[in-house]
Amino acid sequence: MDSDHVVLQMPSIDPDFEVKSDSPHVRPINLSNRVVIVEGPLRGGASCDIYAGEIELEKGRKEKVAMKQLRVFMNWTDKERSMATKLFRREIRIWSSFDHPNILHFYGYATVDTCRFFLISPWAASGNIMEYLERHPGANRHKLIIQIVKALQYLHGRAPCAYVHGDLKGDNVLISEGGHALVCDFGLTRRIEKMASMTATPSGRSPIGHIRFTAPELFRLGCKPTRESDIFAFACLVIQIFTGQQPYRELSDPQVLSVVMNGGIPNRPVDRATRQNGLTDAWWNLITRCTVYYPSQRPTMSEVVNILASTQFSTEYPVCISFQ
Repeated sequence: MDSDHVVLQMPSIDPDFEVKSDSPHVRPINLSNRVVIVEGPLRGGASCDIYAGEIELEKGRKEKVAMKQLRVFMNWTDKERSMATKLFRREIRIWSSFDHPNILHFYGYATVDTCRFFLISPWAASGNIMEYLERHPGANRHKLIIQIVKALQYLHGRAPCAYVHGDLKGDNVLISEGGHALVCDFGLTRRIEKMASMTATPSGRSPIGHIRFTAPELFRLGCKPTRESDIFAFACLVIQIFTGQQPYRELSDPQVLSVVMNGGIPNRPVDRATRQNGLTDAWWNLITRCTVYYPSQRPTMSEVVNILASTQFSTEYPVCISFQ
C-alpha cells in the first residue's frame, strides 16, 4: 500500500472542494457510489469514528479502506453542526492537497445513507506507531522517526504557506503495510473539540490536544498551534517512541501542566529498555533543544533535518539518516 494508490476516473466535483495541490492529479474524489461499510465502528475519538470499508476498483478488484466518520452529537446546535461540517470539508481540501510518501494518502470522501459523511484513506493494518512497536519491539525506531521528520519538513515547508499539523502524538502516526510511518489526522479532532466547547466553557478556553504533547504557549488563551509548537510535540513524540510511554509518565496531568508552564521538560528516561531502543545522548540533546520554553529558541524542522544529517547522527545511524 506504500506505492499503489487507488486510481479512479475523476467524477464531477462540487466547486467548494477545488484545491491547489502539489500534484495536478490529487483532487478530492466523491466515492459515495464505490465504497461500503464492512465493519465498525472499530475505534473512535472525541469527534470521529473509524470504520473498516471496502472500495471497488477497476476490473472488479476491491481494497480494504478506513472510513472516518464525523461524530455529530444530538445536543449540538444547528450552528455547531454547520461549523463541524465546514471543518470536515476543510480537512478534505487540505488533506487532498498533500503528496508525500510519509503522509497518509487521501482517497476521497463519501456520503452514506444521505446523512453520514466519511473521509476515505488506505487501511493501515499495522495500526498506529505505538501499537506497531508493541508488537514489533525490535523495529527500527530511528528510521520511523526520520520518516516522521520528512513528513513534517514537507508540511512546514509547503508553498505558498506552511501547514501546521497541530496534533502530533503516537495515535496520529500510522504504519503502512510495508512498515513505513504515515502522519495523519491533521488537527481535526482538536478543532472540532474547540468548536463544540466554546459554548460549554464560560472562559471560552477550549481543548488544546493531548496535554503531554502540548507546548507551554498553547496553554495561554487565544494561542493557536504553530510550527514551533509542532516542534515541541515532535520531541514529545520521540520520547514516546523510544520509551513506549507518554512523556512525563511519572506525573499526573495537573503536575504536567505545572511543569510545562514553569519551563520544565520531561525527565530523561534512564531505564535499560529505553537505552536499548536507541535513546542516545545525541537524541536527548535534540529533544531538549526542541522543548525549550520560548518558541523562537526551538529549531525549525529544516534545522532538525540538518542536525540529524550531521556527523553526530550519520555516523551512528548511517542507514537511517537520509533526506535525499
